[in-house]
Amino acid sequence: MTLNKIENAFFELLRIALGTQEKMTVALNDAEWKDVAQMAVKQSVLGILFTAVETLPEEQRPYNDLYIDMYKWVDTIEQRNEHMNKLTASVSNRFRKDGFPNCILKGQGVALLYPKPLRRHSGDVDVWLKGKRKDIIKYVRKIPNSERPEYHHIGFKLNKNDVIEVHFTPSYMFNIFKNPNMQRWFESQQDAQINNYTPIPNTEYKIPTPTTSFNVIYSLNHIFRHFFNGGIGVRHIIDYFYILNAYDSEHHTEQEKAELLKVIEQFNMTKFLTALSWILANLLGQEREKLLVEPNEDEGRFFLQEVFISGNFGKYDPQQQRNHGKKNLFTFFNNQARIMRFFSRYPEEVCWRPIVSIKNQIVAHIS
Repeated sequence: MTLNKIENAFFELLRIALGTQEKMTVALNDAEWKDVAQMAVKQSVLGILFTAVETLPEEQRPYNDLYIDMYKWVDTIEQRNEHMNKLTASVSNRFRKDGFPNCILKGQGVALLYPKPLRRHSGDVDVWLKGKRKDIIKYVRKIPNSERPEYHHIGFKLNKNDVIEVHFTPSYMFNIFKNPNMQRWFESQQDAQINNYTPIPNTEYKIPTPTTSFNVIYSLNHIFRHFFNGGIGVRHIIDYFYILNAYDSEHHTEQEKAELLKVIEQFNMTKFLTALSWILANLLGQEREKLLVEPNEDEGRFFLQEVFISGNFGKYDPQQQRNHGKKNLFTFFNNQARIMRFFSRYPEEVCWRPIVSIKNQIVAHIS
């Protein structure tokens, strides 16, 4: 796909925010600025994009009303993150005191890799507990507003805005023969993650977060899985930008990188990583030496097309909006029809996904 003016401006601003471009090269009128802002909202990156907007010279900035609206929205994002930092630390401490050592996945943990963590759009609190699945489910079910368990987590709501997802395992693969290998790998890595405490800047809080090496693999799988299950947005691609920056800064040996890539290959994600790497290098300006694989333009453009169709977790895909919140045979086959266009590139995932979806639903019902 070829980017239009709005999309080009959107990525220019993101590159400025990420420090890989110095200044804007295109001029936008009021209507175009509004479209760029709407795209940033759709992709859950307004806070990040505004970091670039506020550095622009006066003549390049959006019209005053939009600038003020963006500023207010970003202030809300920052306040929400301050609340989420406190909540995340509290939830983690509570689980640990009750006998469940844990690690915070994604969210407030990966935000700590950002130069301005409060500008990352926050989501739910995802916490990975050490313990037996049945014991975790029994514990969470005692909490008000707990939900039905799924294959890899069980959720509960503290209120309408604060949702906690308690993970038995961080993620899974679609291939039922390869998934056990991934689960064994997660298990082998868990102790290192739950003991890796990271301070939250300008607070008294510390939270257990994944090591960078773990995040390189786990976050890639998270993006890969949601690519098929609903869609992925630019926010999670930027997460990976900062994960690779952090990994590069740790100066790993070539042997360590080779071992990391071996795990990625074992989990059938190498081709997908080449697609993600193309977006990181060509649209976000990440240095080639920080990438783990050679970018693939054809795969990258296909991935980018899906990003624009779906937005963050598929929330803006018209087909998926019709199915939102519904779980029946129609939505099951409709979702499977959606990913059939991926078959020529990822046949294994497309073929296994319906089987895994049914299997996971059965597991959820009998838990």
